[in-house]
Amino acid sequence: MRTRPFTRKQHSGSVMVIALVVIGFVTVGFSAWVGLLAQRGRSAEVEEHATRRRVSAYNSRAVIREYALERMITSSGDASGVTFDPFASSSEVDDNGNLKEGWTVTTTGAWSGYPMESSTRLAGLNGFSPTWDYPYSKVVDVTAVTKALGFVTNQAGRVGQSLTNISSYLKVYVRSRCPVLGGDLLIVHRSKLSTPVEPVVSGNISVSGRAMHFVPELADTKYTARSARFIARPGASPMALRPRDLNGNGIPSSNLAWTPITFGSVGGVTDLTGKLNIIDDSTNGGNSLRQKLASSAATIQNGGGTPLTDPRGYSNNGLGTVTVTPCIGPSNPADLPSVVIDGEI
Repeated sequence: MRTRPFTRKQHSGSVMVIALVVIGFVTVGFSAWVGLLAQRGRSAEVEEHATRRRVSAYNSRAVIREYALERMITSSGDASGVTFDPFASSSEVDDNGNLKEGWTVTTTGAWSGYPMESSTRLAGLNGFSPTWDYPYSKVVDVTAVTKALGFVTNQAGRVGQSLTNISSYLKVYVRSRCPVLGGDLLIVHRSKLSTPVEPVVSGNISVSGRAMHFVPELADTKYTARSARFIARPGASPMALRPRDLNGNGIPSSNLAWTPITFGSVGGVTDLTGKLNIIDDSTNGGNSLRQKLASSAATIQNGGGTPLTDPRGYSNNGLGTVTVTPCIGPSNPADLPSVVIDGEI
């Protein structure tokens, strides 16, 4: 029996099929390689964008933190809020000649009320905070605008960048608390006088709680109180105080991180060094006793040289003698309210 041999044409057809398959694989691989190069080339743009987004977020936080420290703590409100755009005062323009909009545009809404008059308590207790209590908070809403990167294809088939504004909504909390009710039974402040006076604490003083000292560079002889716990504000000078516990033994100062604490403005400037001015400070009404009393219509305000008699138990003869005789009983027409007396008595 004879078999028919393969012809040359059949051999050539097989080779062409194999060659076409190989060319197909090469084409697919080359296309994938080109696409990979394009993606790798675009990754640098994406990484640059991600870096800008992070810097924008940090800028927004820094701006609103500075705003809170400088204007929210001692101010009674802001009728217009604030808008911060780093490019607003820049000369950089886009391709159309328009002023470029920054990657960080931070805006706060209007608000009112002293933070230290807030009655809104935070939900949680931070046991690691030097305040060691439930603080009150003033909340201000903030809008931070950043850019979102996208890619678009134009009519020529070229891929370009597309930037879209993305708004993030933040809340800023200015927390306040009452030092007397915060667990600190003894607080030693810095002097607010133009010529400072050293706050000496001497004698047989025992504090069954924590003492907070804002002048740790004082000599050891200037502080003889004893306390169960002790914390001191870090200063530029080494700590010279040597606190002691209730038994007279040395006690280490708390080494927890110190957060910025202010008791209000002193001389119109927010003080973070431990100075205290809560009696009469017109620049910080939320933390000034006189300003709070003056806001009440029932408060008696009288100068020492001006005669005034009030049936509720106040009498001023105008010659420097003021008599306060509060009484409680059915014969008293009304309780004696708060009294603010200026000098000359």
